[in-house]
Amino acid sequence: DVDGKIYTYDSNLLCMGTGLLVIKAGELASEGKSVDEILPVLDELKEKAFVIFSVDTLEYLQKGGRIGKITALAGTMLNIKPLIGFSEDGQLISVAKVRGRKAVQPKLIELLQIKQVENKRYNIAIANGGAPKEMAELAKKIRDEFPEAKHFWEGEMDATLSTYIGSGVLGACIQFLD
Repeated sequence: DVDGKIYTYDSNLLCMGTGLLVIKAGELASEGKSVDEILPVLDELKEKAFVIFSVDTLEYLQKGGRIGKITALAGTMLNIKPLIGFSEDGQLISVAKVRGRKAVQPKLIELLQIKQVENKRYNIAIANGGAPKEMAELAKKIRDEFPEAKHFWEGEMDATLSTYIGSGVLGACIQFLD
């Protein structure tokens, strides 16, 4: 704010979704929009964002109390890789499960495609936590599948998030503009 005020905003999204909102807020602010004009736009865009990520191990979800010990043990034994998203109130939810690491990228892309069918204009962001080579592969596949993205960002998840979900994380976010 030009008056030096600080505003808090709960996006109910992971860092990728929040980052997309921050970029939009910055664009609007540089156009001279006020906070009162920016916040409704962010509210609308956060409802049109879909964030999904996959963890490589269930250990951290179990340690953080997100899943029980039996679920973590069974999932590990069966090589289950959950794909996690967010409910409307910002809670983590299981969106899908795949068996094996190789099935993660195709499922991420499939879930983004399902969301994209009815929307013409969108931004995409992808990120990784300790999986840069896999993210490079995913970036190429997503660019091929979503050539109409207005913006495409790539990034890395920080250590704070990694303490909750571990290493080997791949994530994607699609933000609809219509």
